[in-house]
Amino acid sequence: MTLSHIFVKFLRCDKASSAIEFALVAPMFLAVVFSIFEVGYVFLTDLAMESSLANAARLIRTGQVSGTMNAAQFKTIICDNTFNLVNCDKINVEVDVFGDFESGTNLPSLFDDDGKLVNNQVFKAGSRDSIIVARTTYLYNIINPFGNVVQLSNYGDNQYLQVHVVAFKNEPF
Repeated sequence: MTLSHIFVKFLRCDKASSAIEFALVAPMFLAVVFSIFEVGYVFLTDLAMESSLANAARLIRTGQVSGTMNAAQFKTIICDNTFNLVNCDKINVEVDVFGDFESGTNLPSLFDDDGKLVNNQVFKAGSRDSIIVARTTYLYNIINPFGNVVQLSNYGDNQYLQVHVVAFKNEPF
C-alpha cells in the first residue's frame, strides 16, 4: 500500500467525525450556556437587591427606623434580605432627605472624575412627611470566563454595576 492510498483511506474514514464536529462546536456551545447562566444569576442578584431595598425603605417610610440607626445598620438590613446572593462588602447605601421630589432627582454623582465608583455613605432617615431617596449600588464580579466575549461587563474590570433607587414620602408617624 502506497503512501497516497493510506492518505486517501484516512480522508475517507468517518469513524471519528462526530468527535471532531463536537470539538469544533463545543467551545461556542459552552460559551453560550455559561453566559446564559451568568446573565440569569446577574438578573437574580438584581431582583434580590431591588426587593431588599424596597423592604428596607418600607422601614424608613413607616417610622420603624429609629434616629439612632446608621448607614451600616441599614446596610445590614438590606444584606439580610438578599438571601446571601450578593457580597455585602460591595453594597453601597445612600439615604438622604430632600425638600421636594424634583430636588430628589439631583443625587450626588456615582462616579468621580476618573470614572470610579464613589462610596457615598449618607444616611438621613428624616422625620414624618420627609421626602426620602434611597439608592444602593452593587458591583457584581463576573465569574464567567466568557464574560468578555459576550460583553456582560458594564463597569469595566469584568464587573457589572447594579444601581437601585427608591423615592418616597414618609408617613405621618
